[in-house]
Amino acid sequence: MCFGMENRKVWADIHNHIGTPSKRYDFNQVVDASLGKLGKGGISGVTDYGDNRAKAVFEGRGYERQDYGNAIYVPEKEIILIHGDEVPTRQGHVVAIGLHKDVHLKHGRELEDTIKEIEDKGGISVADHIFYKDGIGPYISHKHEIISKLDAIEIFNGEANLWIPGVTPSRANEMAEHFYEAIKKDFPNLGSVVTSDGHSLYEIGSSCMMIPKLKTTCGKGIIESLRAGLKIQRTPEEERKSYYISRIGAFQHMVELAYYLTKDKLTHAPEFKDLFDMDKDKE
Repeated sequence: MCFGMENRKVWADIHNHIGTPSKRYDFNQVVDASLGKLGKGGISGVTDYGDNRAKAVFEGRGYERQDYGNAIYVPEKEIILIHGDEVPTRQGHVVAIGLHKDVHLKHGRELEDTIKEIEDKGGISVADHIFYKDGIGPYISHKHEIISKLDAIEIFNGEANLWIPGVTPSRANEMAEHFYEAIKKDFPNLGSVVTSDGHSLYEIGSSCMMIPKLKTTCGKGIIESLRAGLKIQRTPEEERKSYYISRIGAFQHMVELAYYLTKDKLTHAPEFKDLFDMDKDKE
């Protein structure tokens, strides 16, 4: 039997994207950063968003590993990497944790259908940054029957800690935690998640939580152990919430996204075409 947890607790940061259009990290870099920030036994998520960054990391050269398809275990470092897939639905985003690295769910469907597919494929459904941009908080606040179908809610998301007046919501994490506290008695099987949602190595482990150490003998066991671990009550000392680092990372990510969106628009504009052709020639 490969399902189970140990008495020792370890740090887990299960929602990180580990890369941007201008930054790509190799397998050893991700493993070493995870070890440095989370320690031995640590669990680090590598989350796709309409791309294959997790597969690129999982299949990159580096340390010997046990590849379960949905997760990687590195015995030398005692680190677990777990595949995630952040999926935009019509009502907001949800993260599928633990699906095979080749499985990507269709974007833009109904939230209920996406949650059902995550369940059918054996994944963990996590409602991410529920009161931040593209969060499902406002929707599930009036649709409590959907909450029972979720495995967990993010009560702290590092990226959601960035508030820019008129651009991003304020107090998103505070609202998420208050919402969870208000409903958890009615939904005792609903877990909670503290995570970074970062895009750079330095953000790994900046916001994370402690859960019982997972067994590492099979991919299904890792995911089922994690699902159970998210439901265990934590003390404040078993949660690490970053305010400074997460804001820096979120702001850098926002600036880079704005740059690439603007560049994409300008590249296709006739008056700027020659300028970007010159950039390509320099490369």
